[in-house]
Amino acid sequence: MGCGAPYTQQQSATYDIQLEYSIDYGQSWDLVQQECVPSSSDCSHTLVSSQYSSFLFTNWRRLTVQLSSPAISNNTEIRWRQPASAMGIEWALDDLYLGVQCPGFCHGHGKCTKANGHYQGLVCGGNSDGQPCAKSFLYNKQTYHGCTRDGREATDNRLWCATTANYNTGRKWGYCICGVCQCDPGYSGKSCETVTRALPHYLNESFENDLSSSKWGWVAGGSVDVTCGTVASGSSIVFNLGRSRLLETVDLDLTRSSTLQFTIQVGSSRSGCPRPTDSTENIYLQYSTNGGVTWKTMKTFQYNSGTRPSQQNIVLLNATKTQSTRIRWYQPKASGSNTDVWALDDVYIDSVLTPLPVVEDFDPIKNLLWKFYIGSKVEPFCSSSANALHFSYSYTATERFVSTVSLRLTRSTYVQFDIVVDCGQTLPLSTAYVTLQCSIDGGNNWKTLDSGCSPLSSNCSTYRRPSVYRSGLFSKWRRVTISLNDTQLMSSRFDSVQLRWLGYSSSTAYDWAIDNVYIGEGCPGLCSGHGRCDANGTCVCDQGYSGSQCSFYATSRPTQIKERFDQTVSSYVSVTGGMLGTDCGVLSANTAMTFNLAGERELVTVDMDASSVHFIQFSYNTGSSPSSAMCTAMTSNNQVLVGDYSVDGGVSWTTLGDLRHYDTYRSPTVVNIPVPQAARTKSTRFRVWQYGFFTSGAAAWALDDMVIGGFVTANDSYLSETFEPLQESNWLFFPGGQVTTGNCNATTPALYFDGSGEGQQHATTKIFSVELQPLVLVNATLDASLPTGWTAIGGKISTQCGSVDDGPAFVFSSAGTRELTTSNINTTLATKVQFYLMIGGDPLLGRYCDNADQYSESVQFYYSTDLGQNWTLWETYQYDQYKNPQKVTEILPEAAQTTTTLLRWVQEGNDGRNTDVWSIDSI
Repeated sequence: MGCGAPYTQQQSATYDIQLEYSIDYGQSWDLVQQECVPSSSDCSHTLVSSQYSSFLFTNWRRLTVQLSSPAISNNTEIRWRQPASAMGIEWALDDLYLGVQCPGFCHGHGKCTKANGHYQGLVCGGNSDGQPCAKSFLYNKQTYHGCTRDGREATDNRLWCATTANYNTGRKWGYCICGVCQCDPGYSGKSCETVTRALPHYLNESFENDLSSSKWGWVAGGSVDVTCGTVASGSSIVFNLGRSRLLETVDLDLTRSSTLQFTIQVGSSRSGCPRPTDSTENIYLQYSTNGGVTWKTMKTFQYNSGTRPSQQNIVLLNATKTQSTRIRWYQPKASGSNTDVWALDDVYIDSVLTPLPVVEDFDPIKNLLWKFYIGSKVEPFCSSSANALHFSYSYTATERFVSTVSLRLTRSTYVQFDIVVDCGQTLPLSTAYVTLQCSIDGGNNWKTLDSGCSPLSSNCSTYRRPSVYRSGLFSKWRRVTISLNDTQLMSSRFDSVQLRWLGYSSSTAYDWAIDNVYIGEGCPGLCSGHGRCDANGTCVCDQGYSGSQCSFYATSRPTQIKERFDQTVSSYVSVTGGMLGTDCGVLSANTAMTFNLAGERELVTVDMDASSVHFIQFSYNTGSSPSSAMCTAMTSNNQVLVGDYSVDGGVSWTTLGDLRHYDTYRSPTVVNIPVPQAARTKSTRFRVWQYGFFTSGAAAWALDDMVIGGFVTANDSYLSETFEPLQESNWLFFPGGQVTTGNCNATTPALYFDGSGEGQQHATTKIFSVELQPLVLVNATLDASLPTGWTAIGGKISTQCGSVDDGPAFVFSSAGTRELTTSNINTTLATKVQFYLMIGGDPLLGRYCDNADQYSESVQFYYSTDLGQNWTLWETYQYDQYKNPQKVTEILPEAAQTTTTLLRWVQEGNDGRNTDVWSIDSI
């Protein structure tokens, strides 16, 4: 009807084609088939009216219509009639068959031809739904072993059989004489029931482009549009035309499928998208296993079900899981165009659960791995010659994302990928980022895969950023590797997880891309951070690296890094958010590495041979003096500087410590961080960084005179320097100094500092060996007894709460006052106090001590310099932040460095014996 386009006068039913019958020689006519939809009380399954609108039949369609009982007679006439006509209102018929039914209606994949006897018990017509004849059956107290005319002599006198053993109870039957099926290409069998061609076994459609004939067999009354707003993402298919509307898939092999997902919106508050007004305008989700001849309803979407998008996760019925099934969304009636509107988006039918590993290099894209990829193209991007999945603002300004199919993941699964955000951007934007998310409920709900661990967190063994990838830090291609063991997924195994990379939806024009995605159990040694995993679980090494774990490298590694940050920076693989300058003042001399730019901030060294590295040392300050908007000081422990090391090329990081008590760093201060034995490998990189995303000048900091070293040789047991000339190898730094003769009446060369310029002026020697014994004023292990002179109330040495550091600890669990007080200590030479603290306990780790539940049950740390007459609060350890043992290091205030200092730990309140328990160890 209309040959490719509906009639222009389509609103009028007078141009519909009516298939009618007459049994009174044409005196009266009725529709061969009346419409029957599930909303009708007397309708068991869907029947389409034999009145056909041009909106449904703009292309050739085969229709199979079963004659109803009133139309069956010895003088039946059939006609196709158009009540009115006009210029250009054209229609055509072809391949007409009127006769006995073919077996199974040829399953919708063949044409009926003339009757030709019966086939080995196959039946047609009747009410048996295609079931074959019973080998024998009982009818009217007589047993039959084949077809009979008994009982039909007064009607059509046709051969029939029962399809159950007892017709009297089952009353299921069919005709024995059937038409012959002429099967379509790709189908065979007596009823065209056998599929001989490969059919799609999954479907994903985001409706961002024109509909593909490889996915959709029939669409009527709908088009890809944004009339109803964003339904799921980007555009959707909006049904707002004509008086009947449908979207029908091609035939699909659903034998391995389990779920149908889509988002539907019935009307909206937007202009041009009015919702239906009564139940005759409901929308039906239906399936057919016989090529669309008959349809059964899975779900009804009521006209008044609400105008907000609703994501649907439909568990497919076993009856749908055939080698040739169609799915459709069908609205039998609408009042006309631009009325009773509805929309669909993000349709997905899964296939068999995708096995790990998932490996994707987008050359070309493996569609079976991805549920949707919105706003993207496969093409090279950002100086890469290889294909990547590129998400461009020019492709769509709305939500841009790519989501995987459902995967079975475990705690030992790794996710690895390359990503770039806002390519080449040096001034990052807060609204330019990509979040890696996960869903364990089929995509109904999403959360950030890794929420990170900030310095304010109480249960972090190491700090890390969340799985959010921002402009600036990721403005060049970077590889990311995530262990699910570190993420928020809490079970040991997940049978259905989807991952999604989601670009922030805003007016910010930025592009992003991902490449080389790997999801699996990981490669040997995770390729040492210098390679990626392939489908065989082997490493594909980066240039310059080789070996099964990419652990062999062609170039030598530095054994020490010494950096003055005066002109160039050469020992770092990443400097983000910082630049050489003096916005935070002069720390040592000349410029410093100043981190005050907008965005994320970090400094990462190259891989070092750190086998003899013992410390990281640098000058450091936060804020500037006088105060400047380009360098405001830190105001929260969540902004403090963190030191890390990695022995696997940056795949994983271990925290060395953080510089809390930021107020003590308002002026340049030399910081020394010990490097543990675990970090002393042939390939270690170090990092100093700041958690969070910052505006320009906020919580700024600067570094200068950085040394990463500690290597001592036999020649480093002494130092001799006459400055005739200066031996560079003897000195780390000497800012502001120069070798001269004559200053201060010197008669030989000397290292002279004239006091000019800003910053510190100093001469720092190389590292050399000196035999010194460390000064430890107090070392209380608390394994057997308290040190002499110490007092405790409400506690005892115990393993009640498990190990806090090593062995027993001092546990406070009695009712009433709980405190621990040292004896008098001469702290004039002391610099810090260190101890292990736990408040309550984590039962998952075998610690069954009662947790504190209010602020008054926190532990407070005091000092006294007058033999206990007055106490000064030093620090408060919050009740809910120490459920696992934590090593606490406090820098001793200058006011506490006296010859008569007492220290005290106190819990002001508790709810009684064995409640609000706390433990301390290794002071």
